[in-house]
Amino acid sequence: MSAEAKQALFDGMDERRQRALAIVEQAGPDCVVHLDTGWTVKDLVAHLTLWERVSLETLLHASRGERYFVEGLNNGLDAFNNADRERCLNFSMEQVMADWADIREQLKQALADIPDVSWETPIKTIWAREPIPPAQLVKGMGVHEKHHISEIEAVLNSA
Repeated sequence: MSAEAKQALFDGMDERRQRALAIVEQAGPDCVVHLDTGWTVKDLVAHLTLWERVSLETLLHASRGERYFVEGLNNGLDAFNNADRERCLNFSMEQVMADWADIREQLKQALADIPDVSWETPIKTIWAREPIPPAQLVKGMGVHEKHHISEIEAVLNSA
């Protein structure tokens, strides 16, 4: 991947995050986004952090020639997500936001550390049937973030 393409990837990550931060701030931590489950904005930010952490670990393991095994995922995706929500229920919004920012910086550093020749080397992830290149992993995270931020935005627009 060229330096320009890598920079564009990072710029896209930063732009999406700035938009997400503005929407999260507007909504507030206790805004209920999923009426059926009671998931709030804070829950969704913690959820996005969880999956960025999984992506980071996937990249770090791949850089060592290993596959990342996600502890607790064998009980199913919903159970995994709900268990992490329970883990984060007593966290303050400040802590959740700090974790979200921190994991993003770690992820960006891990991406920056990928040698240019390895950007097209597919890695195994838990969510794709076939191995995917690191840029595709980042794009998938972006789609995930955009989905949940759009859910928050829809609640704001319906109020």
